[in-house]
Amino acid sequence: GEIATSWPARIPDGEHARACSPVLTDTYDTVRFPGSGELPISLFFEDGMSVVHEIVVERASSSQLQILIPVPLGVVKHVRKNHRCLIWQGIDLKERTLVDPNSTLAVCTFSYTSSSVSRASASGCQPGVVAAIAHTHGI
Repeated sequence: GEIATSWPARIPDGEHARACSPVLTDTYDTVRFPGSGELPISLFFEDGMSVVHEIVVERASSSQLQILIPVPLGVVKHVRKNHRCLIWQGIDLKERTLVDPNSTLAVCTFSYTSSSVSRASASGCQPGVVAAIAHTHGI
């Protein structure tokens, strides 16, 4: 027999390209865990279908976990622009990553980032003064 569909069998001219060509944007962020210098660390977040996810790093490794999630529908205004956001929570933190307001799906790649110290010349200081910037470990 025939398969019935409710989706139009014919897409109007010009609509096909818009319907089938996603706009891809990249956003990178590291969630730092300031109160915890030791492993394991856990990160919780809720996707656009209200599913709560937990990412746990038990040991330092170069492994990665990649998942596809629906982006939450809520829109926030930041610097006069609208964004959607993913909210990350840990035991001692709550952060957010802003994404394009038209985003519906996100490919999230999780990996462990160890603590680090960056050294840079501090502007406004006497010549030769170097500032150290410490970053705690994170996901």
